Amino acid sequence: PAGGGGLIGGIAAAVKALRPEVRVIGVQAEQAAAWPPSLAAGTPVRLADTRTMADGIAVAEPGSVPFAHVTAFVDEMVTVREQTLSRALLLCLERMKLVVEPAGVAAVAGLLERPDLLVSPTVAVLSGGNIDPLLLLQLMTLRSVCLALRLKSARFSHRLRDPVVSFSKLKMTTNRQSSTRLWKNWLPRKSFNLRRNSENGFSRI
Repeated sequence: PAGGGGLIGGIAAAVKALRPEVRVIGVQAEQAAAWPPSLAAGTPVRLADTRTMADGIAVAEPGSVPFAHVTAFVDEMVTVREQTLSRALLLCLERMKLVVEPAGVAAVAGLLERPDLLVSPTVAVLSGGNIDPLLLLQLMTLRSVCLALRLKSARFSHRLRDPVVSFSKLKMTTNRQSSTRLWKNWLPRKSFNLRRNSENGFSRI
């Protein structure tokens, strides 16, 4: 993770001193990425806005002291989207049973967004677990909703032979009453309801 540059600058300096052939890659949140423009300008550049869930690395301007270390020892600096930070956080939580804050999981997000960087052996630094419980609850709730919608979509797709089918040609494996009930349960409540029609099977109400 790359914020002000102290952590990545120190790691890079130590790694390059022992194993100069090892590549060191920094990761920043896309919405608080001060390092790419700073490295391009050759001097620390201050951002006007740093709104990101990864508040631990939401630094508007790189530090002047670590800037020299990062410039000398870090091979590449990449940025990741907020969605990828969320995916990385939930991946660590669900698969590895690790509670990591969005800033601390930036390296994992970098590997998810840039799989070309994953050359074995690869080490991803997890640098903190100070996550807001409300943020974690929101991410887990959103994850549960997405999984529920995916399951319903899979069940619905299994019932249809042709996913692009009109209501007039809808053929379900069960009788029409259960078909109507399936549609009503699957569709959002604020969309529309269906009723049986003797001519074409179903029609909008």
